[in-house]
Amino acid sequence: MAHNPAPYILLTRPLAQSTAYKATLEAEFGARVAVIVSPLLKIKPVAADIDLAGVRHLLFTSVNGVEAYTRLTNRRDIAALCVGARTTAAAQAAGIEARSADGSADDLVALAQSQTGPFLYARGVHMARDIAAQLRAGGQRVKEVVTYDQQPLSLTPKAKAALTGDVPCLVPLFSPRSARLFIDECQGVTVQSATAICISRNVADQLDPERFKHPVLAAHPTAAAITREIAASL
Repeated sequence: MAHNPAPYILLTRPLAQSTAYKATLEAEFGARVAVIVSPLLKIKPVAADIDLAGVRHLLFTSVNGVEAYTRLTNRRDIAALCVGARTTAAAQAAGIEARSADGSADDLVALAQSQTGPFLYARGVHMARDIAAQLRAGGQRVKEVVTYDQQPLSLTPKAKAALTGDVPCLVPLFSPRSARLFIDECQGVTVQSATAICISRNVADQLDPERFKHPVLAAHPTAAAITREIAASL
């Protein structure tokens, strides 16, 4: 008796995040899925001077920000506010006292508004949300330092083959920029059986509605919620 091939899951986050999430998916689903890693972004460190004078809290919206900060300074005595659990775990592993907002950039802003500044926001060149501006509008003092760049990459031939084949292909998308890059990479490609699973409405809004008419929205802006949507789609 013939068996249907396992659906593909195409991961487009930067390599370190995609590799970690691939391990999570394979532990969760085993042979029920075939995971393809094809990053659309490459993280490149940026040389920067970090001014920590007067800073009461650090702000991190990604593991990339934590890793870049720890490369640039040995200071671990300033507590951090982080967007979610994975970023918080990375900060704690680096020896930084860290607290998670357990959600989105808006949740991080709300948590920061309940704390005392000044803040230092270690961020990438490209931002999905200008949280520093939001905090300043709320009366907080925020310093910003760009510590890494997110440079675009092309999908691999294997990834494009998965998108154009007959086997279902699930594409988790974690940021508006990743979604835009993904759509750019799909130009000239006939997408057959792909379903986008988006971490937020803002991400889904970047997609081409002619190619992805029914993107799936995660119930919460977390990787765990994305995983639950993947499970529901299998």
